[in-house]
Amino acid sequence: MMKQIKNLIMWSFLALLLIACSEADPNVDEKAHQFAEDYENGKYEDIYHYLSEEVHNQISKEDFAIWHEEIDENMNATNRTLSLEKVEVAEGEEVPENEQYFLYEIQVETPLGSITNDGRILFELIEPEDGDKEWKVHWSPGLLLPQIDYGESVKIESSQPIRGEIHDRNGEALALNGSVLEVAMVQGRLDEHDSKEEMYELAVELLGVTEEYIDAQMSQSWVREDMIVPIKTLVYTGNEELMETLQEVSHKGLTFREVNGRVYPFGEAAAHLTGFTGPIFAEELEEKSKEGYTAQSQLGKSGLEQIFENELRGELGGKVVITSADGEEKDVLISREPVDGQNLSLTIDMNVQLEAFSQLQNEQGLNVTMNPQSGEVLALVSMPTYDPNEMVVNYSEAYQQYSDMEGHVFLSKFNQKFIPGSTIKPITAAIALENGWDPSKKVDVPESNRWQKDSSWGDHYITRVSGIPLTSLNLNEAMLFSDNIYFAQLALDTGGSAISEGLDAFGFNEVLPFETILAESTFVNDGHLEREALLADTGYGQGELLVNPLHLASMFTAFLHEGNMIQPTILMGESNSTFWKEAVVSPETAAIVKESIHEAIQNEQATGRVANVSGLNLAGKTGTAEHKVSQDEEGEETGWFVVFNDGTPEILSLVMLEHVENRGGSGLAAQKVKNIIESVN
Repeated sequence: MMKQIKNLIMWSFLALLLIACSEADPNVDEKAHQFAEDYENGKYEDIYHYLSEEVHNQISKEDFAIWHEEIDENMNATNRTLSLEKVEVAEGEEVPENEQYFLYEIQVETPLGSITNDGRILFELIEPEDGDKEWKVHWSPGLLLPQIDYGESVKIESSQPIRGEIHDRNGEALALNGSVLEVAMVQGRLDEHDSKEEMYELAVELLGVTEEYIDAQMSQSWVREDMIVPIKTLVYTGNEELMETLQEVSHKGLTFREVNGRVYPFGEAAAHLTGFTGPIFAEELEEKSKEGYTAQSQLGKSGLEQIFENELRGELGGKVVITSADGEEKDVLISREPVDGQNLSLTIDMNVQLEAFSQLQNEQGLNVTMNPQSGEVLALVSMPTYDPNEMVVNYSEAYQQYSDMEGHVFLSKFNQKFIPGSTIKPITAAIALENGWDPSKKVDVPESNRWQKDSSWGDHYITRVSGIPLTSLNLNEAMLFSDNIYFAQLALDTGGSAISEGLDAFGFNEVLPFETILAESTFVNDGHLEREALLADTGYGQGELLVNPLHLASMFTAFLHEGNMIQPTILMGESNSTFWKEAVVSPETAAIVKESIHEAIQNEQATGRVANVSGLNLAGKTGTAEHKVSQDEEGEETGWFVVFNDGTPEILSLVMLEHVENRGGSGLAAQKVKNIIESVN
């Protein structure tokens, strides 16, 4: 009996020992999963530990990691994936227990496309003399990329596409691939004529650089005696006298050449529209290197150049090649022709753009001019402005110079939002009419030209300009004289909920779809028009109202289209009288408001009469937005004017000018709009 018990104990111990040994063997599936994960994350030093002794005898861990990292860098590898699928043993087939094959597929993303490789890889369970069993991988360089071996490399030979150009509706180039002026030096010529000191002094005088800067350029490691070393790049046009001087001294070492560069023929006049290209920054390169950008790349920095960067840039071409140890091409993994960028054809008419630019010279303001029937934008101007050509040839210096100027030079005002003043009155009138307001109803106005609903408003009064001959007005009369008190009472009578819903129907609190990114118009900071004084101020365009200029232009088209708001566009062929908002108000309401703003231009006493153009059936509205903390103080004013022609030519133009106090207010904006319209007529 004791013997049987001893045998049972012995066999139990052996069974436990076998189980323990079995559990101690590493799991090949786990090892394969970790191997794939480490490869995808580029952990080449960790991968080296998995590799067989044969590999370790061929290459050190450090060299193995460096070699793979250089390959990744040379071909600009981004996403890597390695999938492993265990090869199951067929029934009746005998294979060593310490071997396991996996089918693998490697895919590496490069700027020129994907490189794939597949095959079969062996995992072998090895039991070293002084350690635990481990699964080792029988790895060879060819598993990474076909036909590559240690000592060989991979590189990308890029072929850059031609950047697309930007043209107006008449084919005038706004942004093109042209020439810029590169001023340079040649070391050999300086030495030959012993002219270094003379040429350095001339370069300092002509270019505004320092001798230390020139020395730094000439001392670069790649510079040779006969090489042209760039010192400064300049705009080609307008530097003819400089080129003549450089031609005279070129043999002494200070010279120039034309090089390819982005050119903006209209310069400042279309700067905020086109934007500009500039050098790629480190953080941008980190994000865009997978798309084929390099440290030498230029990319759109603002305006349409930035918004349509992908379309304008095109698609990178070139090839990914394996090179032998002596640098010779061994195999081509990918080859692709570049695809040139698309040209942009804009609805902009540079004749109108130039006139609008001329009208806004020395101002801080903006212009939007469009065809109110088709929605095609004819001009977009923001002032003050800058010269995009200077940004291209001398980015850092020009950026700093413009940034130090007053007026937020780089800000595209037509993308922002502003207090609209009385230009909002046609909109609030339309909302009130939709909610039962009687356009013939007379509203009494105090002779003092200031009004408040009751004493609960404290020191808050609504005021109107002096000189209005009426103390009781209907809608047409109130629009004619732009009476703030009338529209304040109209808003109060309509109610906060109805005004809010009406403004939302006109597209407030939404971003107007457009090719540039527009600020959304808003009318209240906390989401509700509950305070009576705020509601009253909103009715005539003050309070917390902020309106995007393009949105305001679109709102005015509702009075031409029986209550439908046109969708603005800046790309040719993108729109054919498409509406952004339909049935915002009824055709009857639209007709009543159109008649009132027609009178606001055509009537001899109208505030907008200054903008009337003989032969055109103009309708529109002036507006003066006040910027002050209290009603008793003097403050800055912004002048607005919006006008459209109800006939041919089909045109709507809007001008906003800042700091118009003591300069004619909205009348100054109206005069400038008139000049713009006359240039089209």
